[in-house]
Amino acid sequence: MATKRAAEQVQVPTGPLAPEGTQASITLTGKTTDGKPISADTPPIAPLDTAQIQQSLPPGRYEIKAGSEKAVDPGEQIAAAILTVNPNRQTSSDDLLLP
Repeated sequence: MATKRAAEQVQVPTGPLAPEGTQASITLTGKTTDGKPISADTPPIAPLDTAQIQQSLPPGRYEIKAGSEKAVDPGEQIAAAILTVNPNRQTSSDDLLLP
């Protein structure tokens, strides 16, 4: 059974999400290590506004994208961020740093 980890804040680089007068969104998609799909997204984000996704994620690999269906030139879009959530360590001791 996968254990859930505390939410972590991921910074998506700033850049043009959508042209003025249109709305953008942030989407998180991925699969847990056991193959279960996970998806979350924000409601539409108005220009100059902010949004966030809060999700407890089990171990797995996730992609975070920001943009709009009416987005700017595809070459100028913000690249997706990859988030890898690893299983919890057995202990919180720093044994790896010991000689």
